[in-house]
Amino acid sequence: FTGSGKAVYEIPYRCCLPQGLDNVLVAGRCISVTHEAFGSIRVMATCMAVGQGVGLAAAMAVQAGGNTRAVDTDKLVAGLIDQGQFLLKEGVTERVDPELRMHRQGGSGEIAGHHNPFESN
Repeated sequence: FTGSGKAVYEIPYRCCLPQGLDNVLVAGRCISVTHEAFGSIRVMATCMAVGQGVGLAAAMAVQAGGNTRAVDTDKLVAGLIDQGQFLLKEGVTERVDPELRMHRQGGSGEIAGHHNPFESN
């Protein structure tokens, strides 16, 4: 987290798995993050995105026998992309640019692009 407000980052699934509790998922402001990251995860858009991920993970856990810690995160990522979530490329943990905006490219939903809303098209 850069604190710039212009960074894109992903929140690991493990942040939604409370220690010592089985088959419990948390979302929104209840996830496990540092105080630095809390400033950006508490906003509604991020809470909704995390909620979507947790909802899909819960459905996947039920289909696989009910263990939230056994959810295949590769399948979770693929499912989120299929649902229209914008995720970073594999191996990229953060992209920072003052004019960063996410867009779909090639239907994969995983490429970050640049757009200046003040420029005319």
